Amino acid sequence: SLRRGGSYTKIMHNLRFIKQLKQEHDFDFKLHMVVQKSNWHEMLKMCQLGEEMDADQVVMNRTEDWQTFNNFDQQKVPDNDEVDKMLDSVDRHPLSQFWRKTNAT
Repeated sequence: SLRRGGSYTKIMHNLRFIKQLKQEHDFDFKLHMVVQKSNWHEMLKMCQLGEEMDADQVVMNRTEDWQTFNNFDQQKVPDNDEVDKMLDSVDRHPLSQFWRKTNAT
């Protein structure tokens, strides 16, 4: 999912440009994703995009309630077996960094 008003074509063009710059100048490149109900199923695809674009890491954060949604419970990542299976798959991906890893004790 793209942010409202975003252009997939423009984003992909810019990511390819960043990939080229990274190859020329050798810097760390991280992709970030805010995960919510409407896009949690795309987490693994984001990791694959990170591989394709030569990212060093794909960071995923759950959407948080900053009191900006009237209906935050309808926006947050569901807590169910299907999501848990996705998180297990993402957890095995070498580029992934997500809330289950960052909050581990």
